[in-house]
Amino acid sequence: MKKKMFFVILMVICLFGTVADVNAQEYKGVLSNIIMNGKHFSDVSSQSFTLIDKGNDVYVLIGEVGQIGKMPGFIYINLEVKVSNGVINPVKLDDKAGTLIVFNGLPINISLRNITGTLSSDHKTLHFTLETYAGWKLIPTFPASVTFNGTLQ
Repeated sequence: MKKKMFFVILMVICLFGTVADVNAQEYKGVLSNIIMNGKHFSDVSSQSFTLIDKGNDVYVLIGEVGQIGKMPGFIYINLEVKVSNGVINPVKLDDKAGTLIVFNGLPINISLRNITGTLSSDHKTLHFTLETYAGWKLIPTFPASVTFNGTLQ
């Protein structure tokens, strides 16, 4: 009985995992044009971002950016974008775009200044420029921008 129950639970987990993957698309590529606090940094290869289709042209963009330069941690991006006729735009400006994790887990919110880009009609290529800041709207303490070019995996 335990084996049968375990098997049923395993099948349900696999089924939900398959359904979730249908709406998620992973893109691998390069971060370029990296500017943080007015300083330019070298390109970062082997970067990946995931788009999750929520319906009605709204997607969730998720990705993790490792340490760049003297950055004290890593950045976790998680924001909603609107994709209409292949053009990417923000759903809401100045909303939380992600989190900068510093000093072994201390989170600092990152706000969205703007995102623009394109998703090809066949969904095989993703391009966007992301502009963010940490701090306050009127006093952006840590402004940053990056460009991502990736292909569907």
